[in-house]
Amino acid sequence: MRVAAARGDLGGAVSAAADLAARRPVPAALILHADLLRAAGRDAEAADADAVVRAGTRLQQAAGQVVDLELARFEADRGDDPQAALALARRAHAARPDNVFAAAGLGWALHRAGSPAEAADLTRRALRLGGAGAGEQARAALVLAAVGDEPAARAAVRAALAESPADALAVAPELLALAGRLGVDVPAAWSVLAGPAR
Repeated sequence: MRVAAARGDLGGAVSAAADLAARRPVPAALILHADLLRAAGRDAEAADADAVVRAGTRLQQAAGQVVDLELARFEADRGDDPQAALALARRAHAARPDNVFAAAGLGWALHRAGSPAEAADLTRRALRLGGAGAGEQARAALVLAAVGDEPAARAAVRAALAESPADALAVAPELLALAGRLGVDVPAAWSVLAGPAR
């Protein structure tokens, strides 16, 4: 499905993601399905898929599984309740303070909750730890641009755009708008998958 998404075949990617989510309803698969639906312009179905993500993570939490990190990023991406996303991200980061994804997740949640300086500090730390993929780089670019660090934001935009867009679908419209403002060329696969600007 990631290959189909990277080639701009959103219909094929959505179908493959739906199959995966049905066979293995873990947060990553459910979230990818919802993101692909949204990128394909199927907003009503994406909203239903978001509800499935939330219900599924509640069931996993009730069963004792820890899904705070995945759910924090998901909620921060959606922007419906930034304080809830922040609470989840703080919990995830407290449990894994040296984890690049936990630091990046907390930085993203702080950004969405309106704490740009604190978000930028954590985001820079996450980038220094390494291992950031397209999704983390895309969110880092948005955080760093919000505090006026255009050189770092531009570098993060370029790093994100050099990878598969499937990992950053939730923020692709914002990332592409930022790329335009910063004068960064956008590969065709990214512009096809960006979906409508939010």
